Amino acid sequence: MMQSTWDCIISCNIWIDKGHMQGSFFVDFSSAFNTIIPAILQNKLHQLSVPMSICQWITSFLMDRQQLVRQGKLTSSTCTISTGAPQGCVLSPLFFSLYTNDCIAKDPSVKLLKFADDATVIGLIRDDDESAYRREVEQLAVWCSQNNLELNTLKTVEMIVDFRRSTPTLTPLTILNSTVAAVESFMYLGTTISQDLKWETHIDSTVKKAQQRLYFLHQLRGLLVDPLPSLQELYTSRVRKKAGKITLDPTHPAHYLFELLPSGQRFRALSTRTVRHRNRFFPQSIHLMNS
Repeated sequence: MMQSTWDCIISCNIWIDKGHMQGSFFVDFSSAFNTIIPAILQNKLHQLSVPMSICQWITSFLMDRQQLVRQGKLTSSTCTISTGAPQGCVLSPLFFSLYTNDCIAKDPSVKLLKFADDATVIGLIRDDDESAYRREVEQLAVWCSQNNLELNTLKTVEMIVDFRRSTPTLTPLTILNSTVAAVESFMYLGTTISQDLKWETHIDSTVKKAQQRLYFLHQLRGLLVDPLPSLQELYTSRVRKKAGKITLDPTHPAHYLFELLPSGQRFRALSTRTVRHRNRFFPQSIHLMNS
């Protein structure tokens, strides 16, 4: 899973385990790469201390691009484009990331996760006070209008995670005079995150994809000499490998969770209040790293 997906899952588990509620606002941009304004991007690059020669080179690369459409033997007239980044260009996601670099959450109780043209606002709602979360969503909409980005209100959704017995009825979010749809699960960077923080939906989707590929495994079964590892062995090895990478990466948002005991030989077990949290990735990974 992408690191921003882990960020989202980490936030869910930590906040919900403390008895709080979380709001997740999954943003969908309309033709994100096509809306980049080269002049605005150049100013942002200059603020990031990028040399002016490189800023001008990037602006020149994005300006006055020639484009046409060819269908068989027919070719349209040439059109000159000075907005957006070329589709399929390896630099386009980088340009968009730099373009949105200054779009950040100001309140410490709210996280803004970004990966290329995917963005998610995750807000901690404590004591039913969702003002900070809603304020950050509104500021995101304002930032988009100031930077020529358009929110696709039909695909932008909200998911509330709350395990308290008494849950209040929240007023739906409204963006650009459109009510944001509330969902129980959402596919985020290839991972289905459910409102109940269970994995059944994601597992069912993964199993379905695996079953579609079983034909090739059946074809290769006669060529395999060594027995295939069990699912438990694969799970254990993958979890240990992922946890090992996190412990070696101080920039990972979950790096602080892997705290060595004074002996320096084992990691400190995470304190958990619920079985749901105890069975999640990080408590389990620390247990496997210590075993």
